[in-house]
Amino acid sequence: MAKKKLIDLETHFAVFRAHHSHTVNALLHALFICPIELSLFMLFHLTPPFVQIPILGQLDLNLAFVLALVFGGIDLLMDRKAGFLAAILWFICFIGSGSLVARFGFSLSFKFALATFLFGLSWTVVGHGVFEKQAPANSYLPQVFFMESFFIFLEVLHKLFNYEPYPGFYTNVDKKIEANLKQWQTTKLKKID
Repeated sequence: MAKKKLIDLETHFAVFRAHHSHTVNALLHALFICPIELSLFMLFHLTPPFVQIPILGQLDLNLAFVLALVFGGIDLLMDRKAGFLAAILWFICFIGSGSLVARFGFSLSFKFALATFLFGLSWTVVGHGVFEKQAPANSYLPQVFFMESFFIFLEVLHKLFNYEPYPGFYTNVDKKIEANLKQWQTTKLKKID
């Protein structure tokens, strides 16, 4: 049985999986979410720093740092093991995107990050429209923004290492998806009548 947590990982993950059930859409998200997130970090690195720390070159504590803390914190709340690894990856993304911004300069960084963001976002929207035959879940924007990358990370960990946050997690998620699909079908039939 799932532990009671601040964030109901099973329910949020079931909604995510239900909206990413087509293999091509799931693959498009797996390919493009990381570049989208990297572009956000680059854009946030263009903000003025709160504090500058002369470690590892020039480490600026700015909105990109805040973003890494928020993403890492939310991931830790969802699952301690995978969340800890994800938090390390967010910190690496923070450092790497900062290095890119330092190397590219403001103008090129902005153009590159914006183009990467729009390109990646376009393909994820195409994945929903063409393969899932539905628009992206705009009613779940906080989940999409803060949790989607972690859910993709969980999927990769599960496929590569058979990782589950706890025994029976994927079985419970599959049951929730089936229940939601039955409810959706019933609602859809009532609207037709």
